[in-house]
Amino acid sequence: MIEHKSIVSTIQYGKFHICLNEILKDKKLSKTKLSRLANTNYKNIKRLCDRDVQRVDLDILARVCYVLGCDISEIVCYEIRESDN
Repeated sequence: MIEHKSIVSTIQYGKFHICLNEILKDKKLSKTKLSRLANTNYKNIKRLCDRDVQRVDLDILARVCYVLGCDISEIVCYEIRESDN
């Protein structure tokens, strides 16, 4: 019997940080009010604030940006992984 070995390589490309909670504090706006103004479910806003999301709904982000008068780059920040070299 031939034994097959597999090589699994994991590459980390960096990560995204959602800064919505900080923006809401700066603007003195509640999650409840934002959810009403952005016409979305409170749970969606809470997940974004708690950074408890795997996939982000771009339509919700567009509405949040519109309500807050900000750019998506103010809400979602990308952190490049430092090289191991």
